[in-house]
Amino acid sequence: MTLLQGYFRSIIKIVGISTGSLLRRSFSFKRPLMDRSPKQRCEWLEQQLQVSFPEEILLFWEFAKSLRPLEPLSALEDSLGIYLVGAFEILSGKFDTYSGEIPISLHWRYGLDPPEFFTLLARGEDRWHAGYYIDAPAGKSYCVTSYSANDGLQFNFDGRSLFSAVERYLDDKELINDEDDVVLTGAELVESKKACDKVRKALLKYQPLAKKIQVGKRNVVEKTIDGVGVVAAKNAVGEIDKSIKKKIPYMVWSDTDYEKVMQEAVRLQALGKAATALKLAKDLWQVGDEHRMRKAASVMVEAYKKLARLPFDKILGEHLAYLNREWLDILDASS
Repeated sequence: MTLLQGYFRSIIKIVGISTGSLLRRSFSFKRPLMDRSPKQRCEWLEQQLQVSFPEEILLFWEFAKSLRPLEPLSALEDSLGIYLVGAFEILSGKFDTYSGEIPISLHWRYGLDPPEFFTLLARGEDRWHAGYYIDAPAGKSYCVTSYSANDGLQFNFDGRSLFSAVERYLDDKELINDEDDVVLTGAELVESKKACDKVRKALLKYQPLAKKIQVGKRNVVEKTIDGVGVVAAKNAVGEIDKSIKKKIPYMVWSDTDYEKVMQEAVRLQALGKAATALKLAKDLWQVGDEHRMRKAASVMVEAYKKLARLPFDKILGEHLAYLNREWLDILDASS
């Protein structure tokens, strides 16, 4: 048995056990959340995921409620056509009586979303979504990123906070409105500008508070094709074989050469270079076909263990168990 075969046999055994237990696991609440505050609901979500969300999420929820007190999930609808989803729906109380079997980690998790990415904002027509990319479960190192699921996994860096991201979205919209092919005209344009001005005014109040929240530095040690990179200690970085390194963006798409990338990831994993192994696995993941994603996942599982990021291992297992799902909102799937 080769090193690679032995490695995959052990991984399949591990994943098989965890997947079975995941399918049997109940995610019902021990007691109703109806009398809890947004902060307590957030703590419940963090407990379920074993991932800490940035402190600013509660401040952004207050910001949303200031814009639209009765419908905070639609606070950015009139200005940007964006809805608050994911964790914000938990904060709103929408899940207070949820007792379904489907893991909460899958709520608004798109098919290509890596375990580190948590959708918070969404726009329907192009399946664009944005959220926190949390590098490690402790949540101290993160950024706000977005991508359109229709176009494949290529993240845009939108800022270090949700507030700076929203400001950027407003600026981008103004640039579009200044172009000759603007869609909105007359009364529509006036109403849109009024809605955007309202959001900007609220940002002036909340952004100074957000800037007081300490954000950990992202020390990216390996670049990835999806644009986000891997954050880890430098001793988890290894040297990729020279015959592979420069060709990775092409090899991962090849029907034959991608196996060489996989073998290199396994080799580096065996040497304890988990950050580089994770980088190669993520490069395979972003291709998007199920076969490569599942092979990449076998490396990611071990990398998360060695990097002490076990919650991401759990989320990955839950994601793969429902990989071909057609829903985003788990309430739709549970009804």
